[in-house]
Amino acid sequence: MSSPNPPHFTQPTTNYWQEILPSTTVINHPPYQYSVPVTLPDNRILNLPIRQLSHDPTQAVASLLVNQASMQVVEELGTFLADLVRPYKPDMIIGLPTLGLTLAPIVAQKLGHTRYIPMGYSKKFWYTEDLSTAVSSITSPGIGEKRVYLDPHLLPLIRGKRVAIIDDAAGDFLSNVGRFKIIESTLREGEQFANAYFDTATKIKIAKALDNFGVDFIELSNPASSPQSRSDCEKICALGLKSKILTHIRCHMDDARIACSIPGLTGVDVVIGTSSFLMEHSHGKDIAYIQKAAVEVISFIKDAGLEVRFSTEDSFRSNLVDVLSIYSAVDKIVYDLVRTLRGVVSCDIECHFHDDTGCAIANAYCALEAGATHIDTSVIGIGERNGITSLGGLMARMIVADRDYVKSKYNLAALKDLEQLVADIVEINIPFNNPITGFCAFTHKAGIHAKAILNNPSTYEILSPSDFGLTRYVHFSSRLTGWNAIKSRAEQLGYQMTDEEYKQCTVKVKALADVKKMSLDDTDAVIRSFHKMVNSDSPLPVKNANIENSIKDLENLDLNGVSNGKTNGHANGNGHAEVPPPTEQMKEFLEGEPETEK
Repeated sequence: MSSPNPPHFTQPTTNYWQEILPSTTVINHPPYQYSVPVTLPDNRILNLPIRQLSHDPTQAVASLLVNQASMQVVEELGTFLADLVRPYKPDMIIGLPTLGLTLAPIVAQKLGHTRYIPMGYSKKFWYTEDLSTAVSSITSPGIGEKRVYLDPHLLPLIRGKRVAIIDDAAGDFLSNVGRFKIIESTLREGEQFANAYFDTATKIKIAKALDNFGVDFIELSNPASSPQSRSDCEKICALGLKSKILTHIRCHMDDARIACSIPGLTGVDVVIGTSSFLMEHSHGKDIAYIQKAAVEVISFIKDAGLEVRFSTEDSFRSNLVDVLSIYSAVDKIVYDLVRTLRGVVSCDIECHFHDDTGCAIANAYCALEAGATHIDTSVIGIGERNGITSLGGLMARMIVADRDYVKSKYNLAALKDLEQLVADIVEINIPFNNPITGFCAFTHKAGIHAKAILNNPSTYEILSPSDFGLTRYVHFSSRLTGWNAIKSRAEQLGYQMTDEEYKQCTVKVKALADVKKMSLDDTDAVIRSFHKMVNSDSPLPVKNANIENSIKDLENLDLNGVSNGKTNGHANGNGHAEVPPPTEQMKEFLEGEPETEK
């Protein structure tokens, strides 16, 4: 909803939350008007009413007030929650006000506990501030308006224990859109780019730039590839960067021994192909061999105290049963060796997508929505063949999904310099349509677009250039230019005219743009000359003057200062092109602007 007076979707909630509907229920689909159907773990349906937010009626939430639900619904929701929590084997259940206090005792009982720990908003005289925290929610806006307290007498029951906190808000438990991590692979996948050659100094320069940007992990090429690869890995590990350093190896003990001998290395990515194509045409091993080798290599790496990531290459063309059997064996080893506190299989999921069909960024986002935690990227997407998910492209997608998370985590203003650094090293240009940093990413040309952007940039920009330390540009130098754009440019140059004069000046810009490729300097020259003319004693030419006189005006324009150099990435022109006889298109522009351009 985006209108100034959005429709009011809230209905009385008297009959909501009173029953869970069968899985065969026909449900409504977006756009939702009054309620949102939520599918429960057993595929039955619970309808949640839509409530608009009081402080921002353009937004709404699908609400669940457990303390207004029927006892049957509360009991079943508590059972579902207990099933979700059970694998983590919590020692104690904590309930948060308000509605978490309704569900927490049910969860505790279902897990075989005899009590639970309630927290509350009320501050008893023996409570202390150090056992409290500020809370807020989108339905009760205002950070710090309330504090939730723990009774200090209950502290011994949870100190040093594994606890499950039952809140009154639920989200998408699978999606990691707001908590993803980046494994930056420019120094591994990027080294496979056809035009790439990274010497040691270059690798160090790129590693430092990636660290400055704030990537979570930097992945390096296999140190077993060559003596220089091993030396480079050692040097980068010794830099003391904030980013964790990983390396990428084959599922082979020889590679694992070399990787684990490198001081300062954080983790190792172990990869082996699992599709029938790769098993037949690449390494020639079967699933039984892969499973055994994976367990051996991963056990060795974990014993060395390093993080391990196991990747099944070509997973989407692999047999699902084969893939699951491998990960089941692998994750059991991880659990046994790390003695994970979670008590169950709960590993991170990393995804590595190539861009052969132009879908790497979309696939990465879908993977995060489905529960992936880490995405492999490279600067400008360089890598084998068409490369992989680009770092900048992923930033563009994710800042739309969760702006606060992305801005707080990554140094976005460093992206342009980082991409230019890598582009120069591999001797390519940054593509014109590159997300965020393409030369025209924030350039607006058509009159309709320019007018809207000048009034409110969000009309056509889903990204804000200021988030990345960049500037937007309005193209003032084409036959599509509208008078609002010319007015804006004239005001930037310090020239004031009436709206009618701006429109007449625009006619001249359009006419010149019909016969030559214009630069910004060309447009500025037209504006200067027109402003000089309207402030002289000579009478102004009317908008519908005859074509011949208008062409003569163009020929007599003072175009001093026109440059052949680049101006903000826009088109260039020499300003001295011979003016041909008027065309039908030129007559249209000179005799009156089309309505669509005003």
